[in-house]
Amino acid sequence: MGKTDIRIRMLGGFYMEEGGHTVSGQEPINISGRARRIWSLIEYLIIHRDREVPVTELVDILWMSQEREDPLRTLQHNVSRARDMLEKMGISAARELIIAKNGGYRWNPQRPTWVDAEEFESLVLQARRAPEEETALELSRKALELYRGDFLPGMGMEAWVTPLNAYYRSLYISQCLFAVRVLGEREQWAEVAALCEPAESCAEDAEEMAVWFVRALTAMDQPGRALAVYEQTKKRLQETLDIVPSEELEIAREEAAKKLSGEKMDAVAVKKLLEEDGYSGGAFFCDWSTFRNLVRRQARALVRNPMDVQLLVATLEGDLATPTDSKRLERVLTCSLRSGDSFTRLNATQFIAMLPDTTSENIAAISRRLNDNFTRLYPRSRARIRYGHYRLEKAGLERLEEQQL
Repeated sequence: MGKTDIRIRMLGGFYMEEGGHTVSGQEPINISGRARRIWSLIEYLIIHRDREVPVTELVDILWMSQEREDPLRTLQHNVSRARDMLEKMGISAARELIIAKNGGYRWNPQRPTWVDAEEFESLVLQARRAPEEETALELSRKALELYRGDFLPGMGMEAWVTPLNAYYRSLYISQCLFAVRVLGEREQWAEVAALCEPAESCAEDAEEMAVWFVRALTAMDQPGRALAVYEQTKKRLQETLDIVPSEELEIAREEAAKKLSGEKMDAVAVKKLLEEDGYSGGAFFCDWSTFRNLVRRQARALVRNPMDVQLLVATLEGDLATPTDSKRLERVLTCSLRSGDSFTRLNATQFIAMLPDTTSENIAAISRRLNDNFTRLYPRSRARIRYGHYRLEKAGLERLEEQQL
């Protein structure tokens, strides 16, 4: 590499290097302050340095229509300021980096410029075309090492940055999953965990990443940390996608929980593990395995403490019910039942709830309350809900009594 070559980093922060030295300092360049528009101009020309960018395109990128009183003059002023800023950074021949040509501007093609985002994309595409798994894995490792975070953080609101950030993040998650699957099959758990930790936090919908992360931590004798990752993922899935963890993630959690039973913990650690974060009221929504254990425990408790306990089944019926209605019913159950009640999803159209200290006479009133709340919250829904209930007994369950409301 020649001493006048320029290296640009845009993933995880904006840095500029020349001749192997970081001219922007150890911290990323602040591109979100008063000079935001100037840096946006520089970054856009770097990304599109293979062509002359027309003045009209730059005006559309940098200014909203209501700000364009004298766009050509303003653009010329901003180009001059951009050259000044690059010169103050100490880059050699900085004023020659942005050149005017053919009625537009471009990044000087005579200055070799390397951009990490472009190198990252190239390595990912090479990995996908690689004929052998080992070659693909090695290329993936090199690509993932380059990805240090979002594309131009601090510029996320810029219209031209948003699609590029989504594109690079998608490449990162998909290639990370490829590497994790290969390494997981080889039981190289330390590297799996190292890849999953940064990826899992920025991949809100990549539940498979969390599964591998939990499995890796469990295999590395860190079940407590594995369970913490599970809880964080479960909360994120519910808050962002309004879904429950998959069977694969639940299995990974159970493996971590089993291993944790052999791990010594002090009282503070146990208390932290058992604490419920972010409780905002309402019934306890849990997975099927947890619900089944709660029911079994309650059935045993009836031996010494007899009480009426009802199991309420809510079923969406008819062709008018939609997947959205299922999520709506879940919300209604959460906010309409008591904090001591628990419930889970049976399938795509059914939920079952356990209602301690509830008689069969109370069920009709509870069912009406659920229906009234559903109608009040979602008046446009055309779904119909059928309720049935069992009475929990010490030796089993009484027959189902159905109520059509």
